[in-house]
Amino acid sequence: MPLSFFAAFMPVLTFSMLGNTADYSEWKNGRRATGLFYSAGTFIQKAGSGFSSALVLLVLGAYGYVG
Repeated sequence: MPLSFFAAFMPVLTFSMLGNTADYSEWKNGRRATGLFYSAGTFIQKAGSGFSSALVLLVLGAYGYVG
């Protein structure tokens, strides 16, 4: 239970850091790209989820798991 409580902070921290990064980029470059940052963050999150699921399936298959 305590571990899952602290794991709940990760998505909040990730998306708040994306906002800070978008603000810094706008300040540094003079161009606003907030949508690009958030869409790239969401894409990376979904791609990482897909790769991790595939990795779990490969490990289970390597050990001969039959569902």
